[in-house]
Amino acid sequence: MFTRKVWLLTITGVLIGGGANVRAGSGAVWLNAQVPSYRNCTGAEFSGWDQFTSAFSGPNTPDELGSNSNDASITQSVPGAILTSTCNIYNPAGPSTFVMSDTVDGDLVKVTYQVRYLGVGINNATVSLTYPGGVALAPTATELTANLEWMFEWDLSSVPDEITSYTIRYTALAENHSLDAIRLDTQVDKEALVADTLTIPWSEGGSQSFSLDAGAKHAGDSYWLLGSLGTNPGLVLQGVSIPLNFDVYFLFTLEFANTAILPNSRDTLDASGQGACSFVLPSVGSENDGVTFYHAFVVFDDLTGKAEFSSDTVPLTLVP
Repeated sequence: MFTRKVWLLTITGVLIGGGANVRAGSGAVWLNAQVPSYRNCTGAEFSGWDQFTSAFSGPNTPDELGSNSNDASITQSVPGAILTSTCNIYNPAGPSTFVMSDTVDGDLVKVTYQVRYLGVGINNATVSLTYPGGVALAPTATELTANLEWMFEWDLSSVPDEITSYTIRYTALAENHSLDAIRLDTQVDKEALVADTLTIPWSEGGSQSFSLDAGAKHAGDSYWLLGSLGTNPGLVLQGVSIPLNFDVYFLFTLEFANTAILPNSRDTLDASGQGACSFVLPSVGSENDGVTFYHAFVVFDDLTGKAEFSSDTVPLTLVP
């Protein structure tokens, strides 16, 4: 952990001066599995299926290490399927149909669905994502490994509906399709920095409590809640854009981190990449009516001290 002096020198000095083979579990070995850029970031979830437990009608829940979805499940709906000795779902009787169902905590914006199979392939024309009240959406399909692995992607950011539950369906081309493994990545539209209030009476004072979520990618990294009295033009720190200005309040948040006014403003993110801190303001005079403070948090690699991520800002306005 860096000392306070090193942190100050790191920030002020910079600002003033300027698909390998992957084993899913005990069974499937992915030859060209992809890691989406948003995995382990804010609002992201991952689920992996390697050892299936039900060949027909029963739900299969994620078993791959690192899965963190609460309720994703896969069901195969065509009779005649069996579990193989390696816990694949194999159907000699007809073309299997698989339905994956999931709910998410927020508005779904990105989905990546990777399928590894043996034998007969996937009927790509049947691959679709549906959600309550919406139409079936076709994916962007990429063959990762010929006759073995496919990746299907959906960018839902332009869909006007809020999507909090959905299903993905596909059917095999014919009988003798053997499902070996599946990987699912999702991301919802979620703010990294959330506050419990956006106003405080200047005559009474009060506090603004923050919830921080940089994603599991930043678990164990250090964060610093910083502030300014404006957001334009902003700052760039070691390649990371920070939507704050280098002004007197910015310097204040550097100098008085972890004091009674900014408790826990510099600390370490937990195993989920989350944290909490606050801004405590005493009562002030009426000349401060309408003043707005802006806060954002910056994440630093705990080993190198390099800036890696910045949240958007959250405002706090002083009112009568």
